[in-house]
Amino acid sequence: MSTPPVIGLTGGIGAGKSAVATCLKTLGCVVVDADAIAHDVLDEPEIQRALIGWLGEQVVGADGLIDRAFLGGRVFSNPDDLQRLEGLLHPRVITICQARIEDASTEAPAIVLDAPLLLETGLNACCDTLVFIDTPEDLRHERLRIRSGWDAAEALKRQSTQLGLDEKRKRSHHVLVNAGNSESLHQHVADLLNHIQPRHD
Repeated sequence: MSTPPVIGLTGGIGAGKSAVATCLKTLGCVVVDADAIAHDVLDEPEIQRALIGWLGEQVVGADGLIDRAFLGGRVFSNPDDLQRLEGLLHPRVITICQARIEDASTEAPAIVLDAPLLLETGLNACCDTLVFIDTPEDLRHERLRIRSGWDAAEALKRQSTQLGLDEKRKRSHHVLVNAGNSESLHQHVADLLNHIQPRHD
């Protein structure tokens, strides 16, 4: 009996993993978005209480939710704080990702795991194949400037907290070039999906 393969997406910050995931979704795949899950986990009462106990009430914004800009500014300036935050969030995020993969429809052509820290958290163990999204550095930085207001120095600082790009590429099974053209990207994604075979249990 065949079941959908689990495709893990990896690449640099700003490489366009979410754009690739969106293309795969339009092709019928089920997408598990670890970043969106992490955002939801931040709003869980138990996590909020832990963050307030650690960083004080200032970590909560005027809307009563965790101030992600404040939190990001704090942890990405201090490796110990980043490690502490990851220790708080990652176990919960991993559990939810695994459950959503298990619950995904077996009729889909593939299940896609879009996780910024796919290799760093060990979530790649859930995947049958890994796809590295290869995007020029200047394009990644421009996207991050537009999306998040980060300059090149901030983008490099954030990237330095992750596994190196060469290592991510080496550990991947496929490389998908994303040079910024959405039409060609969709065709490249469709071609790649056609080459990834279902699992046979």
